[in-house]
Amino acid sequence: AEVVHASAAVVDGRAVVMSGASGSGKSTLAIGLGLSGQPLISDDCVLLHGDNVHAVFARAKLDAAAVEFVGANDLQMESLARTPRAKQFFAVRDLGPNFIPAQAIGAWVFPSLGRTSVHYRIAPRRAYQLVASDSLREVFGGGARNRLRLARAVRRYPSHRVVLGPSMAENIEILRAAVKQEV
Repeated sequence: AEVVHASAAVVDGRAVVMSGASGSGKSTLAIGLGLSGQPLISDDCVLLHGDNVHAVFARAKLDAAAVEFVGANDLQMESLARTPRAKQFFAVRDLGPNFIPAQAIGAWVFPSLGRTSVHYRIAPRRAYQLVASDSLREVFGGGARNRLRLARAVRRYPSHRVVLGPSMAENIEILRAAVKQEV
């Protein structure tokens, strides 16, 4: 098993692991999916075990702009005392049936922010570079065994770069198109 700095949600029955640096849009996209009816698995950290991705944290976080962008205004958002600039968070179980704790992996997605929504497939080597540079630094520092497990996990599934534009609905449709392409 391997812990990865990523978010995960289910898109049309397949888990999508979203990895990227802080601020790349992985939480926004995953929570946006959860609020649009696609199940959220986890925000910010996942456990890869075999062919499944599992939730690690019981909470998901968003900054104030993302709360509005994804339509999370109806969620019970909380803040940490004495940390005015920290992101707000909510219990993922508050999503009810739009939260599941685990699912079989279908694809890797590497979001980034842009002016228009678009996706394209990336090679396994590039996907490994992206997930390793972020996850190994953020989670545990990573040794040779961590690198090998991540390389194997990335190689088994298709990988896409998804550029997130100003419309959450369009971003979700672009992501759905990328996942559908792999069926």
